[in-house]
This record gives sequence, structure tokens and C-alpha cells, in this order.
Amino acid sequence: MQVKNLKASNYEPILKESLACFYCGSDMKNMPTLKSHLQEEWDKLERRAKQSQSRKRKVEEIVATESTSPQDKDTEEPPEELSEEPNLKRAKSVAEQPDVSNTNSG
Repeated sequence: MQVKNLKASNYEPILKESLACFYCGSDMKNMPTLKSHLQEEWDKLERRAKQSQSRKRKVEEIVATESTSPQDKDTEEPPEELSEEPNLKRAKSVAEQPDVSNTNSG
């Protein structure tokens, strides 16, 4: 394998540029400062992810406890709009009305 000779004029300007954080775009003077900055950025992201997971877990626990908590569901009466009784009364009242179509033909 042959190593290619690189011209210093090609790579020296790149090495002299300041280093930039890929996440926030801030410029760093040297590699140690960039490294410490990147570690801080990763730590922030990790904290945010843990907080988000914690919030999701709390919400899931609340929803789970609300849906499984015993609230005497057997003794509760359903609201009127959901019970069957008003529908039966309405059906009876419609059936008890006289047929008006026969009285007009006369």
C-alpha cells in the first residue's frame, strides 16, 4: 500500500479553522474545549430524556390507577341518556298515539 503525499497548503487552512459544535454551532478554540463542551451537551440531552421518560411514566401510572381504581361501578346508576328506560318510554308513547292518517280520509 502506498501512502499519498499530502501538500501542507491543502490541509493547513482547515486545521487552523476554529472547531464548531455540531449541535449548537458554537465555536471552540481547541480540541479539549470542544470535548468538554460536547460532554456538557450530551449530559443535557441525557437529563432531558430522563425527565421526559419520568413524566411519561407518571402519566401512565396516573391513567392506570384511574382506570383500575374501584369506584363502586356496580352501584352507580348510568346517566339518563345512557340508560334504556327513557328509550322504552319513548317507544311506548309513540306506539300509544292514535293513527291520524285514517281520521283525515273521510
